[in-house]
Amino acid sequence: MSETNDDRGHENARRLNVLRIVYGLFGIVLCVLGLLYYRSVIGTPVGHNSRIITSTKPKAAPAQKKAKLWDQLTVDEYDNPTAYALAELDGKELAWRLTQQEFVWAKGVGWVRDETTLAAFDAQGDLVQRDVISKLEQSCLDAGNEFVLTTSDYTDVESAYQALVLDSMVGEELVPAGQGFEGTVFGPSMHDRRIYLEESGEGVTMRVSSLPSNERS
Repeated sequence: MSETNDDRGHENARRLNVLRIVYGLFGIVLCVLGLLYYRSVIGTPVGHNSRIITSTKPKAAPAQKKAKLWDQLTVDEYDNPTAYALAELDGKELAWRLTQQEFVWAKGVGWVRDETTLAAFDAQGDLVQRDVISKLEQSCLDAGNEFVLTTSDYTDVESAYQALVLDSMVGEELVPAGQGFEGTVFGPSMHDRRIYLEESGEGVTMRVSSLPSNERS
């Protein structure tokens, strides 16, 4: 009887070992198949496998995201160019952006749209022509120009300063100067710019210019 039980015990042990081996091999096969499936369906780059499900909402291209950021910095809610646009963009970018905001060039005046005008003057006080500004490769102000923006979209200096300057550049409180207020601001280029604002019959006038050489840090 004891021998028969021993034989049965050995037989059961062998069967358990065989089952362990079979199950182990089966598990390995499943793992391999799963890996192959992952690489062929999920791991394949988009566009190489038609079974890949992508979002139906298109993502903004890098250029679109950049343009959106520029829009927030270079124009206010009324589509007027900000101090950032005048102080940081090169001439070609500025001219293109003004055209996008429906500004047109008026001889002897500068860019005009509705009751907003934008003109650039050189060190002698002469109007800088559009084709000259468009060819400037660096910030327009680096050439010694002064931009003068007059708009009826604002009636007080404080709101104009916030929207046209502080929303896109860094600056401190303005101080009284002449008939208006002035201060120093800077943008990503880290070049200090002089800002002067005053209330006028047409609304608010903003002047953006480079600091004289004796005032630069």
